[in-house]
Amino acid sequence: MKPRLIALPLARGEIRLRTYGRLPRAVKEGLRAIARSENKSMSWVVEEVLIDYFDLKRPNYKKERPRKIKRPATVLRMVKRA
Repeated sequence: MKPRLIALPLARGEIRLRTYGRLPRAVKEGLRAIARSENKSMSWVVEEVLIDYFDLKRPNYKKERPRKIKRPATVLRMVKRA
């Protein structure tokens, strides 16, 4: 299996430039408010806005696997084991 390739600046530890820096303050605040209310990242919100505005085809997103929920050990369960 080949190792995953990443961009050289990222391999050196540099941080990507954010694309929101040139947007007007009101637009950034609006995007942040949307992201906060929908519990999503800014990049996710920007992607959705661009897809809707330009009427682009949505990519096929991978669905998240359901997580197993651990039940807390209750007193009754602990007594039954003893």
